[in-house]
Amino acid sequence: MGRAHPNLDPAIKSQVDSAALCGVHDRTNESEHEKRNSNIGENAYFPENPLRGASVAGRFPTSSGKVKYTFFPIYPPLDPWKDRYPSNPDFPNLIRRGAERAQQGLSERIKERTMKQTTQQNLINAFGGESMAHMRYLHFADRAEAESYPNVARLFRAIAHAEYVHAGDHYQEIAHLDGGFVADSMGAFGPGDTVKNLGLAIAGETYEITEMYPTYMEVARFQKEDGAYRTFEWAYKTEKVHKALFERARNAAKDQKDVELDTVYVCGVCGFTMEGAPPDICPVCQAKKERFIAFE
Repeated sequence: MGRAHPNLDPAIKSQVDSAALCGVHDRTNESEHEKRNSNIGENAYFPENPLRGASVAGRFPTSSGKVKYTFFPIYPPLDPWKDRYPSNPDFPNLIRRGAERAQQGLSERIKERTMKQTTQQNLINAFGGESMAHMRYLHFADRAEAESYPNVARLFRAIAHAEYVHAGDHYQEIAHLDGGFVADSMGAFGPGDTVKNLGLAIAGETYEITEMYPTYMEVARFQKEDGAYRTFEWAYKTEKVHKALFERARNAAKDQKDVELDTVYVCGVCGFTMEGAPPDICPVCQAKKERFIAFE
């Protein structure tokens, strides 16, 4: 179990040593640990919080040569530091500079992250496809409203938001990229009246649940890209619901009737879409009920 940094004064060190620590690290190389942490401004982070004090994030080498981070709650807050360290009034600034360097290092690690090329391209393709679906459904909603199908219009707008969430989930998985890339994405083109537009929507959803996402998921699983697999699976489970809703709406529109539709809820985390009051926990991503957005 971790201990306080050896350079902390006894009052704070005692509190750290007796606190519940949020991590375990290898102490087999104590001398190297102390040497690497001799400059606390380089290796610790004290975020300011006037209500709860501060936290130390110690950087510790393990026997395998890797580095682990252990977080310690520290009290009291920053205000007393000036009195505790009269010989170094710039101490809080040293800590802030250490935090800035840590944040810069995190950004650099994101840029340096590598991903298997096939899964990476699949994420780019999926982002393109979901982005196009989002825009198509918004245009289809306007047409449905003009043709006096308010519930169909509401359904299109709800599912457009779900596709927006899917696109965002895919996009976050490729945050390490920096540049322009070509997306090879399926899109249903040739807009018309509401019946035709619903048919185009069904065609797009069918492609995603029978070809695109099952393939992307298998590739991501094979290449051990867990984040990509998660976003593909979330979208896959949701698109099956979208197809069923669009089929109901088209059957009604074929008879020149608006679809009977309860309040539609969309999970803001994974895009899961459903009618009626949402459950306490999203069945796809386990997000809380509060994350659902209502379209009524």
